[in-house]
Formats: sequence, structure tokens, C-alpha cells
Amino acid sequence: MTFRGPAGSTTSPENVAVSADPLAKIDVTIEVAKRHWVKWKPPIVGQAGFFYSIRIHTRQSRKFNCKHYLERTQSVHKHIVYICLDSHFDSVSFTLPAVLGEAELKRIIKLMIDEAVTCCLGSSVWGQGPKNTAESLAETWPEYVLGPENPLSFLGPDMPCKFFSA
Repeated sequence: MTFRGPAGSTTSPENVAVSADPLAKIDVTIEVAKRHWVKWKPPIVGQAGFFYSIRIHTRQSRKFNCKHYLERTQSVHKHIVYICLDSHFDSVSFTLPAVLGEAELKRIIKLMIDEAVTCCLGSSVWGQGPKNTAESLAETWPEYVLGPENPLSFLGPDMPCKFFSA
């Protein structure tokens, strides 16, 4: 694998220094998770039991207008497992099943990222739910929108835990 460097030069991955655009409004992390019964066998796109966990985080003390974001992305919510809102309105995460296939995953992720940039504001946010909190905003949406008090919004796949002795 090679990467393009300055003036078209090429280099190997271990020699690449990555830095973020200082003017970028957001950063995005995409991770893969799987159900315990699934065997890891690439490629995972289109396979049952795999999920993409996408986290979009604001940069430079910006905030998301999460109410506007949910409204603008509602057309793809039927494909999303859940959407997690951050208590400080500086990140949104969502989970997609890999069975959607490559084209649909790319379309949804692009839309969610594009709308995140559109809904990225200055350092304060108002009108986010009845109490201007992420939790109160989540309570006005269907069950797939989770507020920061829901365990799925703060437990990660690397955290060992069991609910109800399951």
C-alpha cells in the first residue's frame, strides 16, 4: 500500500504523518463491531452480524444543533440501529448494520456526515428539546434515538458487562 505525499511522492503507511485540517468543523471515527456468534471473515460489508459504529465529533468548541440534525436525517433513520446524543451536544454517534451493503452504507454515512457539517454551530446551542438537554430531546423521538443517560450511549464494545445475567 502506498500513500501520495507532497508533490505526488509516494511513501509507505509507517512513514505517513497525519494531521487534521485546522479549519475542519468535525472529525469522524468509524469502527466495526460484531455479534459474538460471528466469525471474522473479510470483507464484512453485506454480512449479517457486523455493525459499523460511526461517531461524529465537533472540533474547536463547536456544538451540534441535534434537533435540526435529527430532522434533516430522518429519511435514513429506518436503516439505523440507534443514534446516540452527547450531553454537551458536541458529538453524535450512530450504528448501521453491515447487511445494508456497500452502496447503501456509503450513501447513509455521507448524508449523516454532510448534515453534521450543516448542523455544526458556534459554541452554544438553544432549543434542543423541552429542557434544552440531549436527554429531553431524545425523549421526543422514537426509541432508536438515545440520550446520554442510556447505557448504550456510553458503553463501548471493549467494556465487559452483562445486563440481567444475560
